[in-house]
Amino acid sequence: MKALEFETTIENGKITLPETMSNLDKSQVRVIVLWEEMEVSERGQNYDPVAVEGALRSLHEINLFESVPDPIAWQKQLRNEWD
Repeated sequence: MKALEFETTIENGKITLPETMSNLDKSQVRVIVLWEEMEVSERGQNYDPVAVEGALRSLHEINLFESVPDPIAWQKQLRNEWD
């Protein structure tokens, strides 16, 4: 098996091979994709903070866990089920 390394940008889910690799057209290849993790400040937020806040407020308003008399005991019981 031969290996060739190059860098490119994925656009619309497609990887474009360099022209020097045109002889590989229609060849079966194995692809390994490596990328650098970006910090949140580099890639921007992937959620809408206003929508998240609204969802949390809605959960608070419906008092979802009102029927749980001892929240700590309830959480411990749930975690014990995982063991």
